[in-house]
Amino acid sequence: MDLVFLDVPFAQKDAVKALGARFDWASKRWFVPPGFNPLAFSQWIPGESPTPEFVPTTDSDKPSGRSLSALLAEVAQAVAEHFGGAIWVRADVASFDPKRGHLYFDLVENNELGQEVARARALIWNDDREAVIGRFEAATGVRFVAGIKVLVRASVSFHPRFGLSLQIREIDPDYTMGELALRRRRIREQLVREGIYSENREKPLPRDFFSIVVIAPDGAAGLGDFRKEADRLERLGLCSFTYRIAVFQGVRASSSLSTALQEAGQWAESSGADAIALLRGGGASADLHWLDDLEIARALCRSPVPVLIGVGHERDQTILDELARWVGGTPSKLIQFVEASIAGSAAQAESAFEAIVRAATHAAQRAQSVTDQWRAHLTESARSRCKFADQSLAYLRGRIGDDARDVIEQGRRQVDSGWERIESGAASAIRVARHAVDSMQNQIVPDAFRQVDLARAMAEPAWVELTRNAWRRWSVANTEVRRELDQVIGLGPQRTLQRGFVIVRSAGRPIPSLAHLSDKSLPIMLSLEFRDGQVNVALPGESDAP
Repeated sequence: MDLVFLDVPFAQKDAVKALGARFDWASKRWFVPPGFNPLAFSQWIPGESPTPEFVPTTDSDKPSGRSLSALLAEVAQAVAEHFGGAIWVRADVASFDPKRGHLYFDLVENNELGQEVARARALIWNDDREAVIGRFEAATGVRFVAGIKVLVRASVSFHPRFGLSLQIREIDPDYTMGELALRRRRIREQLVREGIYSENREKPLPRDFFSIVVIAPDGAAGLGDFRKEADRLERLGLCSFTYRIAVFQGVRASSSLSTALQEAGQWAESSGADAIALLRGGGASADLHWLDDLEIARALCRSPVPVLIGVGHERDQTILDELARWVGGTPSKLIQFVEASIAGSAAQAESAFEAIVRAATHAAQRAQSVTDQWRAHLTESARSRCKFADQSLAYLRGRIGDDARDVIEQGRRQVDSGWERIESGAASAIRVARHAVDSMQNQIVPDAFRQVDLARAMAEPAWVELTRNAWRRWSVANTEVRRELDQVIGLGPQRTLQRGFVIVRSAGRPIPSLAHLSDKSLPIMLSLEFRDGQVNVALPGESDAP
């Protein structure tokens, strides 16, 4: 198909370009690209008469009417004439697809209630992509994505087939920073000033999840997928879930979601819940900007438990993604994270249990070994001590017998010595007294009887005391001797016979010596008693040899 070239004055080049015309550098002329209706460029087509100005219809021309293409061509011309140059337009980016080539997307405007009140198609030629998008992202540090507010300089064109469109030539980075990124930065700075910016992000995740509070919009698309796995965890008794409804977009989003976060935090503190999960799932990306709100962010930061995010868009970010403890792209990924945490804790618990069993078994074996060693040691020690006690007892028994005999012998000697001293003293005293009496009798006859009486009177108490003491000592000694004799006699004849001795009797009386045999009064028959019996023996006559 041949190209339709145009004759375009330099002052009108922006108008034809806005309608979609392209410039051919080889021929230095503008042309109508394939697929575009040439009627929109009729005023610049060589040899074509200009489109007549609009004339009100009369009754005579009603039956035939005006063709749609002609009408839209007039609209396109009117737009081109009225918006001959580029103008600045404020709008929100929606339905943006950053694929390679020409960029086609929509610009929208929402009212305070979040309702769409205007929409227009927009495009950025591939040749202008780096100059427009690249300069904007480099200046703002923000990706050109759906949901951001922009101030663009665009050429307005109208095509009979494709309608009104805006060709973006420039994007003001300051406006976008002020409307989106700047809003996030102000929220971030405010939270930093309040000292709560990183409060939730630095909270430790629980080692295991037992209870989670879920906040989601009513009828959220991703909530169904989330609940399939969550209900299974509840049936298994692994984790319980409490659900709360909140508004995630529109003017009510700020108060609804911040209140839901506060109430969920209070309930988590009182019930012991482990975390709060924010779920959205599905929905337009442009609606995410409602989550860039100071009150919502403040409520999230002050949550007493970690907050988990799963809003349904992996590439789209909000200020909440910076503040939450854990961020997942979708509700499904969030529940998968919970399941993985529970499974990991279960695996750790099982491993710890096995380690405890092994340690306990090893400790029991060691304790049994130590017990056996101590039992053997105590048994050997007890035997040794018993043997030593028996030896000590035998030694003490021998010592006691020897000491008793020594005491008896010593007592006997002391009694004999005391009796001898008493007799010697008494005899000496008598001799002295007799000698004194004789001497006094020879010297002092007149006083003899008086002195004798006096001496008798003086000596009698002493004699009585001396006699009393002597008898006392004799009685003690006699008692000791009798005790010793009783012990000796206690041995008895039978004991003597058992030691191999023989008892000799004559007429039933014991014969202690040979001298007793010379007694003629005794019979000549003797009785010899042995250990195992008795024998009678006759003494030899006088004629018999001794």
